Amino acid sequence: MKESFSILGIGASLKMSKIFIPALVWLFYASSVACADGLFKLPSIISEGMVLQQGVAIPIWGWAKPSQEITVKIAGQSQKTQADQDGKWMLRLDPLQAGGPFEMVIESCEESVRFSDVLVGEVWICGGQSNMQWALKDSNNGQAEAEAANFPQIRRFATDYANAKKPNEDCKGRWIECNPQTAGDFTAVGYYFAIELQKELNVPVGLIQNAIGGTGVEEWTSREAMMTDDALKTFFSDFEKQSAVLMEQYNQKLQAYNQELELWELAKVNGDESSQPPQKPNMPTLHKPAGLFNGMIAPIIPYAIAGVIWYQSEQNLGDDLRYSKAFPALITDWRQRWGQNDFPFLFVQLPNCSTYMSVKGKLHWAMMRQAQEAALSLPKTAMVVTIDVGDPRDIHPRNKRPVGSRLARAARAVAYDMDVAFMGPKYKSIRIDGVKVFVEFENTDGGLVVKGDTLTGFALAGEDREFHPAQAEICNGMIVVWSEDVPQPLAVRYAFTDSPECNLYNGEDLPAHPFRTDDWQKPGR
Repeated sequence: MKESFSILGIGASLKMSKIFIPALVWLFYASSVACADGLFKLPSIISEGMVLQQGVAIPIWGWAKPSQEITVKIAGQSQKTQADQDGKWMLRLDPLQAGGPFEMVIESCEESVRFSDVLVGEVWICGGQSNMQWALKDSNNGQAEAEAANFPQIRRFATDYANAKKPNEDCKGRWIECNPQTAGDFTAVGYYFAIELQKELNVPVGLIQNAIGGTGVEEWTSREAMMTDDALKTFFSDFEKQSAVLMEQYNQKLQAYNQELELWELAKVNGDESSQPPQKPNMPTLHKPAGLFNGMIAPIIPYAIAGVIWYQSEQNLGDDLRYSKAFPALITDWRQRWGQNDFPFLFVQLPNCSTYMSVKGKLHWAMMRQAQEAALSLPKTAMVVTIDVGDPRDIHPRNKRPVGSRLARAARAVAYDMDVAFMGPKYKSIRIDGVKVFVEFENTDGGLVVKGDTLTGFALAGEDREFHPAQAEICNGMIVVWSEDVPQPLAVRYAFTDSPECNLYNGEDLPAHPFRTDDWQKPGR
């Protein structure tokens, strides 16, 4: 990818030439330049190598001297606006067709910023925590995949970590082309999503990577959105309590460290050179609610996007009731702030896992998967089931290709109105007939399919509410379930444990959704 900028002036003086080189360096990093009459600056996301969203009005914004006139030119069109009294400005380009590279020129006073490698296509935010952040090079066959990656029309803007008390106006980051030297650091899920999407649509694809490991949904949601709900307000009070506990623990460790350091220094003075100095404790990392929204999401609004792919909720395990409210609140909040109506929001349901937070009888992972489904009540949403591609021993499964691939299928259906199956068999209804339970499913494209000799993952319970493993088989397009231990069944579950063994699919090779027909296991706080 070429990096090309120019600063054009009229009657440049010797004094002006002296500041040309440092100004250019500053411009290269932050797309900023000191104008002769004031400060002209662009957000980092509007920079060389960017991908603009096709088919919509495209916001371009920045900062300049108050009342200064701004002109933006690209692909034969020219749009003008004027900075307000605070020096802020924004205009909207007319919709552009996919393609490129294009040249964009942004002019102010006697200066000009020129980007020579601008693409137009589909732009998706890749949001969430560590499983979205997970690099291609660290996933299954990722090194070989990266070495063969030559996709100049796939670009990634990785937003640097920023946890802020108030919404920031800008963030740090740059657009990077996908090639063998860079692909290994791409989000693995986003990479597999992008290559399938580009293959299907034949347009450039831009990924905005906003994902940080160990972060909760409340950190990516604005304070205003959470303060409208009594249940979500408690995220802030909980944070204060947890912070006080962590800081108290840190201060105790620091005090012990200082005492050990004094003893070590005294021993060294007395000639003891054999011992190692004590290790100073690390300050605890405190992620405040709304902090990542302020530092990493607010600065990129209203950059035009096609939608969001999201992989998160591990950090909120055990808090499924509140998550069932917080996650839809995040989606609604982002959509309102972007002002792009109900843009598609596609998310990954948690996979199978039996290590982190797994406690006998608690079903933290199963309950969170159910909580995630609450977001499906919102329009233009889709949930990708990954119950079959997790790792029971690792919260970070390395098999990212099917996750990205299934998200791409969902995008084709939800965002691009293509006639493609993107959901596996989903529970519809049950009929109890004596000792047997007949389960009906929807989304059985190509029919119900069992991978293996025996259908697994089903459980039955009667009046005692104790679930027992059950036998199951396909019969006339339905699943028949029974168990000798449950002569009078009342409820059925499928794949409703933290790390179930399950093997029901549809003819499109999409796994069945975990479900339960009872409400006996109460959700978390």
